[in-house]
Amino acid sequence: MKFKNSPKESDELIYEAVSLFKKNKFKMALSIFDKLLKINPKSLIALSHKAATLYELSRFDEAMKYCDQVLEEDPLYLHALFYKGLVLGKMGEHQKAISFFDKVLQTDRKHVLALYNEGVQFGKIGKYEDAVKFFEKTLEAEPENSSAMYETGRALAKLGKTKESLLWFDRAIKADAKESMSYYNEGVDLTKANNHQEAIVYYDKALDLDKNNVKALVAKGYTLDVAGFSYKQVVSLYDRALKIDPKCTEAILKKGVVFERVGLYHRAVSSY
Repeated sequence: MKFKNSPKESDELIYEAVSLFKKNKFKMALSIFDKLLKINPKSLIALSHKAATLYELSRFDEAMKYCDQVLEEDPLYLHALFYKGLVLGKMGEHQKAISFFDKVLQTDRKHVLALYNEGVQFGKIGKYEDAVKFFEKTLEAEPENSSAMYETGRALAKLGKTKESLLWFDRAIKADAKESMSYYNEGVDLTKANNHQEAIVYYDKALDLDKNNVKALVAKGYTLDVAGFSYKQVVSLYDRALKIDPKCTEAILKKGVVFERVGLYHRAVSSY
């Protein structure tokens, strides 16, 4: 197919490429943006969307190059400002990322994705109170944003506000059933931070929602173990996990380790 340098055909190509992008068909979208840029190398729409596509393909250095190319021509181009913020965040430049989301919000103070991602970046640098503020602003603009609810819960948990955190996780779960794993994930974070009693609360919440959650059963077993609970309580959780998934390697190994530690070597051997 030959591509002519006509506005109508360029518009059709942009529409096709953006449609593919929205369907997560990033490689196909990228090939069309490349064709558009052969027709018009200075097309800010094509350059900015190519940056976004490269970002989604985890080609961050290249994405940065195209964001910068757009912003040299138009320093206030919101799409490129936003994606440069995302790229900087992936590169670990969290403070710089925040500054670019701020630039987006100076023009559009209700830009939901900028609000949400600025909250995420504040969380990355440990400024959890600031993170909560931006997640709350996200929810003011988009009240049913379950991701913002979930991240609010995580940030509050980091601040030690367990009860408030659980309330937000409850809201996230009601808004989006996919967030049911949020309790498990937060429990893992709390276990790593040696906050074992709080972690157990989160695993119990996860198991209330799904009693067959193997990951939560194993994680709770491990947490009970390191918190000094009886080996029988620990092993019972690993047994529950193994009834659901007899090939769960983590449960098998952890159960064996527990038996070995308490001197029940014959049971340890049979567990492995």
